[in-house]
Amino acid sequence: MQNDSRRLRIAQVITCLGQGAESEIVKAVCGRLAGLGHGVTLISAPTVCPSKRTAEFLKSFNGHFIEVPELKRDINLVHDIAALASLYKIFTREKFDVIHTHTLKAGFLGGIAGRLARCRAVVHTPYGRVFYGHSRLPLFSDKVIAPTGLEKREMIRQHICPAEKIEVMRHGIEFESYALPETDRRNFRAGFGFSDNDKVIGMLGRLETDKGPEYFVEAASFIAARWPEARFIMAGDGSLRKRLEAKVMELGLKKKFVFAGWREDVPGILSTLDILVMPSLNEAVGMAAVEAAAAGVPLIATNVGGVPEMVKDGDTAILVAPREPRAIADIAYLLLSDPEKKKSMAAAGRAWAADNFRAETMVKKLERLYAALTEPAVKDAAKWYFKPSALVVGFLCIGPFILPLVWTNSKFDTRKKIVISAAILIVSYLLVLLMARSLQSLSNYYQELSRLLQDMR
Repeated sequence: MQNDSRRLRIAQVITCLGQGAESEIVKAVCGRLAGLGHGVTLISAPTVCPSKRTAEFLKSFNGHFIEVPELKRDINLVHDIAALASLYKIFTREKFDVIHTHTLKAGFLGGIAGRLARCRAVVHTPYGRVFYGHSRLPLFSDKVIAPTGLEKREMIRQHICPAEKIEVMRHGIEFESYALPETDRRNFRAGFGFSDNDKVIGMLGRLETDKGPEYFVEAASFIAARWPEARFIMAGDGSLRKRLEAKVMELGLKKKFVFAGWREDVPGILSTLDILVMPSLNEAVGMAAVEAAAAGVPLIATNVGGVPEMVKDGDTAILVAPREPRAIADIAYLLLSDPEKKKSMAAAGRAWAADNFRAETMVKKLERLYAALTEPAVKDAAKWYFKPSALVVGFLCIGPFILPLVWTNSKFDTRKKIVISAAILIVSYLLVLLMARSLQSLSNYYQELSRLLQDMR
């Protein structure tokens, strides 16, 4: 950290610490920032049945943890208004220098509360492709973090966020945790019924259509026909599991297949594998590719989304077109038949992950970003906080027409009337800000067009 005078008070906000890359990233960020001497507060809803790793993290976390029970993933107007009020109260009391929100709901409510509480800087990290096309979270953020260049280009192309607000920053993992000793590898293999001589090919992730698990099963049938010693494991769960299990039975692969369900010991799962397959149809980032590289596991992945930016095609992974199970099988057979190629890919993957995806590198970049955003010159720069004028305009445009209907409706009790009125005021306020932003963008466009025409003359 720079020095004691630059010690920052930082809030990390997420809906819950569940399964998924976002939770692991938030835990790494919180732990390492606290270790650097910053005052870190983690804010989330209570975690129901936390995993062993999450429970250990919360026990050892050298920071402040605040639970907001209403901060749920599902949309619920009453809960969302209550969560917004709770976040505003927390932010006002704690006077954070930086609020960093993660995922859609936390970004929306945390961003509004941060602006209302006049926090010095708001940063948002979206996860997955839900961000594209309909979100306007950047309105509440000073910076939006994109883990790949693809996401930055998509945000700009769909007018979600101006280029100057986007910071491309790769996600990081706890690299050392993926290097397990040989004894652990053997124990994990034995736990799944695999021998040392078996060639194990696996898939990690949700068993949903966008992850392409049915193509993994089809590829497995082609591989098994050419390499009888091959075994297969799917670590994950989802709505397609029963259909996939039926397909495995139909193809006669039951004795070769393991459905491991959700697992928190990803390094252990990866240690059992000779090859990891990512047959995704749509992948915003593809952190499993990075985890495989860190574990020294050769990867076969589809050339979709942000995956090409997470690997070195031909060195750390081999990319194929989506929906091509036979191509996956052909490359798997090639790797199983060429131990030297498999070994070189494993070594290249470890080096690639070490150079580009370490958690400490990600956190150092975040620390520099936070420091830059909270410099006095940046703090005093023109940016919108809470604008009473926008609230007044919104109320005058919408309130006189809708609020009387709410308060004269006998079906609502007083509590519901207050909640609905508050929601109407917030929506009207945001609409005024959005219209003002749109008019400003249109004005800038015409000014630029006018300058261009003058230059052409």
